[in-house]
Amino acid sequence: MDSIPIILQHSGHWDDNSSYVNFQVCGLLIPTNCNYSNLVGMICNELNLQPQLTSMKIEYQVKDGYPPFNIVDDLQLMFYLKLKKREEDFIMYPLCLTTEIKNIQPRSFSTWSEITTDDLCVEVAHTEDVASNLFYENMEEGSKEIVASIKKWENKSIHYSKVH
Repeated sequence: MDSIPIILQHSGHWDDNSSYVNFQVCGLLIPTNCNYSNLVGMICNELNLQPQLTSMKIEYQVKDGYPPFNIVDDLQLMFYLKLKKREEDFIMYPLCLTTEIKNIQPRSFSTWSEITTDDLCVEVAHTEDVASNLFYENMEEGSKEIVASIKKWENKSIHYSKVH
């Protein structure tokens, strides 16, 4: 199976001149038959990202000052890979990754009578995914308050299910 060497620039941002700056770099070997989902998985594995907690934007630039192309599906990835295959200089057209922690909001109920068993299972499972220690330590204060309220709600939910 053929692979294409790709430079991945990450942990940076786009400046006002349409340049990706202040980044770190790593290399990936992308199979020529790679699909978008597999690419996201490879990036998550390489950078130790949790896809359910992280939104990512994968872009590349064909010329300085030119607006970046955004890769969001298989067709756009296929175009990028064809472009990379034609270019002998593997440093050309690096992927530029912008990540953001997803804003996960718990559902709220106005009364306990609105809560069903299914809701309890979904919310408890959801909070277990969200509130891992590593993720919690890297959160901003506002997000930590949300997780604390989820844990508080989870404790009430478990107590509620034991009582009824």
